[in-house]
Amino acid sequence: MTELMYDHAMLALSYAKEDYKWHICRYTMEMESSLEEEVYLLAAIEEGLEKGEFTFFAQPQCNIVTGQIVGAEALVRWQKPDGEVFLPGGFIPVLEKNKMIDQLDRYVWEKVCQWLKGWLL
Repeated sequence: MTELMYDHAMLALSYAKEDYKWHICRYTMEMESSLEEEVYLLAAIEEGLEKGEFTFFAQPQCNIVTGQIVGAEALVRWQKPDGEVFLPGGFIPVLEKNKMIDQLDRYVWEKVCQWLKGWLL
């Protein structure tokens, strides 16, 4: 029982640390279900990276004066095998919060480099 109370207190503390306005935070069942969803999402993201479900799109950057394309920004999307598409706002904050954003960064970097290699040859 003591361990469970400790876990609940630590979970509430993690929520309090996320928002500086919270001076007091009580544990709620929503916190636990949110944590469970996050854990599930992280596992799904890792699996998606392994299966190549993430793709990038090159968004051109143009010089407003000349109209010339001067670069591109890589935008990432996660498309599940069933066709469902997740926008970055649905997975990037979770990766950042859990200090796992570097996995996605490396994945996208490799895809961009492969694309550029094929495009330049």
